[in-house]
Amino acid sequence: MIHDQSPSRQGRQERSVKWHLSFFAALLLLLVTRPCASELIKVGIFQNKPIVYFEQEPKGLFVEILDYVAEKEGWEIAYIPCELRDCLAFLRQNDLDLMTCLGESPQRLKHFVFSKEMIWTFWGTIYAIDKQINTILDLKGKRIGVRRKNKITAALKDLVTRFGLKMEFVYVDNYDAAFDALTQKRVDAVAVNNTTGFNRLRTDPLLHKTPIIFNPFPAYFAVPKQGGNPELLDRIDDHVRQLRNEPENLFHEFEQRWFGVPSVYWTPRKIGIGVMSALTLAAVIGLIFRYVSTLKINRILKQNIQERQRIEHELRISEQTARALLNATTDSAFLLDKNGCFVITNQINSDRFEMAPEQMIGLCVYDLIPPDLAESRRENIEQVFNTGTPARFTDHRSGLVFDNNIYPVIDKEGEITHVAVFARDITQTTKTEAILKESETKYKTLFENMVHGVFYQRKDGVLFDVNPAALKLFGLTRDQFLGRTSMHPEWKVVTEAGEALAPEQHPSMIALNTGQAVYDSLVGVYNPQSTEFTWVSINAIPEFKPKDQEPFQVFVTMHDMTAQRRAEQALRESREQYRIVADFTFDWEQWFGPQGELKYTSPSCERVTGYSKKEFMADPELFFSIIHPDDLDMVKAHFQQAHDQEILSATLDFRIISRDGATKWLCHYCNPVNAGDGSYLGRRSSNREITQRKQYEQHLQESEQRFRELFNNMWAGVAIYYTPDDGDHFYFKDLNQAGLKYGQKVLADVLDHEVREVFPGVESLGLFEIFRQVYYTGEPMRHPTSAYEDDEIKLWVENYICKLPSGELVAIFEDTTAQVKAEQAQRALQHQVQQAQKMESIGSLAGGIAHDFNNILFPIVGMSDLLLEDLEKGSPEYENAQQILTAGKRGSDLVRQILSFSRQDDHQVIPVRFQQVLKEVLKLCKSTIPSNISIQPDIHADCGMVMANPTQLHQIAMNLITNAYHAV
Repeated sequence: MIHDQSPSRQGRQERSVKWHLSFFAALLLLLVTRPCASELIKVGIFQNKPIVYFEQEPKGLFVEILDYVAEKEGWEIAYIPCELRDCLAFLRQNDLDLMTCLGESPQRLKHFVFSKEMIWTFWGTIYAIDKQINTILDLKGKRIGVRRKNKITAALKDLVTRFGLKMEFVYVDNYDAAFDALTQKRVDAVAVNNTTGFNRLRTDPLLHKTPIIFNPFPAYFAVPKQGGNPELLDRIDDHVRQLRNEPENLFHEFEQRWFGVPSVYWTPRKIGIGVMSALTLAAVIGLIFRYVSTLKINRILKQNIQERQRIEHELRISEQTARALLNATTDSAFLLDKNGCFVITNQINSDRFEMAPEQMIGLCVYDLIPPDLAESRRENIEQVFNTGTPARFTDHRSGLVFDNNIYPVIDKEGEITHVAVFARDITQTTKTEAILKESETKYKTLFENMVHGVFYQRKDGVLFDVNPAALKLFGLTRDQFLGRTSMHPEWKVVTEAGEALAPEQHPSMIALNTGQAVYDSLVGVYNPQSTEFTWVSINAIPEFKPKDQEPFQVFVTMHDMTAQRRAEQALRESREQYRIVADFTFDWEQWFGPQGELKYTSPSCERVTGYSKKEFMADPELFFSIIHPDDLDMVKAHFQQAHDQEILSATLDFRIISRDGATKWLCHYCNPVNAGDGSYLGRRSSNREITQRKQYEQHLQESEQRFRELFNNMWAGVAIYYTPDDGDHFYFKDLNQAGLKYGQKVLADVLDHEVREVFPGVESLGLFEIFRQVYYTGEPMRHPTSAYEDDEIKLWVENYICKLPSGELVAIFEDTTAQVKAEQAQRALQHQVQQAQKMESIGSLAGGIAHDFNNILFPIVGMSDLLLEDLEKGSPEYENAQQILTAGKRGSDLVRQILSFSRQDDHQVIPVRFQQVLKEVLKLCKSTIPSNISIQPDIHADCGMVMANPTQLHQIAMNLITNAYHAV
């Protein structure tokens, strides 16, 4: 059926007149023809109030126009409410014949045919609660509520990308959900179309419509490209053109009803229509009976059609409602059977698996998730099937945190046939909780350490918190301050003029009483410690609880202006000088008109180029004539592109040749200039001389080259490491030639490899732990010379590790293998010297003993020699005396040997018969060696004499026999 949804009385009466005329004309037609069933047209509508929407019945401009056309053409209209994306799907599948309020896009043009006549024009608008949001730049860092897959959303993303802004987009299914998120402070602003925002603004006084508008686009009727009926669009276009040519039509009535002042209803034209209707009514009364009989036939047919349409409509509405409820949640929602296969799933869940919802039906959830997670998920689902008790658990996957709830679905017989699973992404909530805890700590630290004074005051005027900076400004202790009110008699507060300020006029009290913020209020507060007034600039910001109209406390910040006031006099005296300086910018500013003509240039042009402002304004080509020939084509191309495309902003470096012939570098920055109505006025450009900066850049490049040369030619190895995981791994960023030589590596095999992969021995050496300590503490450390060894190299190395401001580590190391070996050789030599010194000391001691022993032997040898002269040869006494004399002489020889060892006596070499020395040695040894050891002499009697020292020969023989004895 056709739904007439004009909400105003004027519209209903005018429709009534038109209906009567059409009714009577139809009755006349019945006289000569039999009625037939009307053509049924299924039309999709979605919520976009007031242009098109559904509130108990279809309404809006598109509905009114289509009702008008259907009435003229005799169409039967069935309106199908649906979400926009569902409507588009129905239209593509030819489940809908006609779609309302649709904008063109390259993707839609592939599937749909649009009417030629535009019905309405939309544009994007930003709405917010915060009245400080007035430009696109104010959206930086904000949370913006936007619709999914929407032209306005895409246009806003493109706009902020051009401005280089970063913000968080919060996606919703419709504009009502976006405004709900705004009022609940889940977003800071919303991007909607102009009509939706206007309608919401009339019902929500807290909304602030910002001046930010963008992306105007028209809306049309559309039919499917494949299997659709373009003739519907042709008929609609014809009627729309006729309507627009009428002085009073549906468009004017709609705009007045929603966006303007209602007009007078009774016009001459309407009065004439009423008179004609009355006359016509008298002429056709006689035809009523024939019409009634004929109408009964159509009524029965129509009732059958309407009943079928009602049933189809209710089924579709039921399906759409279920689908809408399923897709309305931001959770992943799906229904599983006992095998874990998907029965129903919403869009959020399918998006997480990068599949369409219909593709997931019948798939097993355990096959789509990791095996370890699938096993635990299977246990949870089977537990719900077995116990009938809902389950809730949290899991982590791919860096995300999900809160999962599983509920049993019970049929009429009480059996659990399915389970409903809801998985909510709480990653952001988890992070937010951690951030809030950290933020609270940071806030407290910031509050206590702010250089500006800060205090809080309750609604009753009691001061209940204050930071140290505020106490210093007031000259009070914390105990003296807390608990006071603005009415306290010891407060002495004066205005800028020096007059006493009443307590109720204190900025904080004004903010509490009015609910309005007070900014930059300058007052003087008496400081009892300095006995002077401290001048402070106060901002008092009232704070409200949700839904409260009155503030519950006020947040006050104070900036010490005492020094500034003292300097004001000096500033006033030099104001004229500074005014002159302020009138002339340092940079060379220009304004080019829409056609590229120069409209303005600042006086700084003469300082930069040597040419005056007057010369530039007189000669439009002067600017391009001073550009360096090598840069001219580039600059002209830039200007042409900037004016043709009206790009937002651009930067360009180029050279000019000044009047004195010097070559200078300029940094050119330009952006478009628009009037208040958005019309393009040209481009403003700012040119700053950067010759010195270019020279610095050249020096920097040369310095970088020198550093690279030094780095690659250092005698010590130098390695630079970076860590992507906060010190768990360290990867090579660079390694110089000395380092490659020490490590016997090739640079390509080192870069971006972990240090333990390249040099496996660093961990056992203890060097990797030092890397971590330096990274976390920032303090440089030295690793002493240590032996490094792996499968490829073995060397001694010494390391020095430090941390760069960029967070990278630098290790300077030296191969000290040769040095260590030299030190080891030196230590061995020193040991030998020490041994020699010991022997020398022993020799000195032995020499002293030998002298004393020689003095003892002297009388023994002398007396035994005299005794031999007195005794008879061959007697036992003579033999004994002879042995005493021989032993004494041998003792004297031994003394001489000791003196020779101590370098206090020289060895005397004489002809010696060695056989005799050996016999004496054997005789002496027999008395000292145990009797169980026998000595078998084998001395050749024919051996000749040798030149030697007898005592040394004696000692040699004694040593050999003694060694043999000890060996036995």
